[in-house]
Amino acid sequence: MVVMEPERERQPIFAQRAANALGAAVLGARIEGRPTLPYVRELTSEGAVAFVERLASLGDPEVRRALVDFLNFPPEQLKPEAFEGRGFLPDAWATMTGKLSPFFTEGVLKMCGGSDFEAADLVREPSTLYLMFAEGELRYTAKVFQVVVLALTTGLVRHA
Repeated sequence: MVVMEPERERQPIFAQRAANALGAAVLGARIEGRPTLPYVRELTSEGAVAFVERLASLGDPEVRRALVDFLNFPPEQLKPEAFEGRGFLPDAWATMTGKLSPFFTEGVLKMCGGSDFEAADLVREPSTLYLMFAEGELRYTAKVFQVVVLALTTGLVRHA
């Protein structure tokens, strides 16, 4: 919801449905043991139909539920023409891929391709963490910064 921001949209339903697709992809990354953003980038780069088919093939009930919430029908009933032209699914897909584009820059993907520490490491011993974002690029990186801080905060709360 932080990435899709339906409350800021003129027609929030597209972002709400897109959030379900993104949720399915995040779960897929965890299931496959892959770094989330590079995995989501890989999935979205193949197009909407391949995205749904790949995630559905995982056979996970939570992923399937999120895909049903995105498509509004079971993924096994998906026909390629569902994403052609104008319509609800193409618009929801475009909303998701458009909002994800700042996360798919080379620097962000490289930064999120692995991990040197966990949030809990910050409380195990005195630590300093520097998050460096260029001011001139804040228009593109502000959302990434929010997600990173949210992930750290969530990890710290989970540890506590």
